Amino acid sequence: MNNFAAQLVAHRGQIADYPENTLESLTAAIACGARFLEVDVQLSADHIPILCHDATLERTGGKKADVRSLPFTELQRCQVGEVKRLGEGFPAVFIPSLQQAISLLKENPEVQLFIELKQESFDHFGIEVFVDQVLSCIKSLATQVIVISFNHDALVYLKQKSTIRSGWIIRKMNRATLQQATELNPQFMFIKHKACTKQSHDFSADAWDWVLYETSDPQVARELFKRGVAYVESNDICKLLHYFREAKIQENKIT
Repeated sequence: MNNFAAQLVAHRGQIADYPENTLESLTAAIACGARFLEVDVQLSADHIPILCHDATLERTGGKKADVRSLPFTELQRCQVGEVKRLGEGFPAVFIPSLQQAISLLKENPEVQLFIELKQESFDHFGIEVFVDQVLSCIKSLATQVIVISFNHDALVYLKQKSTIRSGWIIRKMNRATLQQATELNPQFMFIKHKACTKQSHDFSADAWDWVLYETSDPQVARELFKRGVAYVESNDICKLLHYFREAKIQENKIT
């Protein structure tokens, strides 16, 4: 099994069972043994980085409110229990700040956090404001965080301002994007695993580590690792961690 269990990333936490991008979801993933987490970040109206994927609360909180137009004092009282997906089981789950997630990391120094900066907040506040606010929030824990984004220009600016590790998320893998990646020189590259099913790319040959998202299928994860992928991101990291632990136990019994 090599080090498979240490190469799994919890996509927005353990969202198979908990509301995404919440302290509850992140804590559950860590309790399962996750050593890599991924969260999404937007900015509130008063420039506080918050854990939130969408620009509005319609999907997770049942409200059409735009998070970018509300101060954090109001957002932190917004319930995001994902009633449509998870039912009524999480009535007291609220939007956390990135600072709260950083505090969780301080309590778990073995855990690394991928922080995805969302395009909606770049569109609303601009690259410099968004990146600067996030950098200010994470500077005390630089060794445990990696800033990632689809926005290439934002990552260029990040590299100008900081030595914090970065990751570029791409939608397609082709000669042009790989050339851009070589010039950008991130530590990580992200792409959907389904975007690479028909390609024979040697992921282990690149200068960066590949993170492919997202799957909860153990067999898919195994195949991706065999192709040289460094990390696999999952919506159900607890399931995958259990699978690889059990597989390791059986392997040891055989040998």
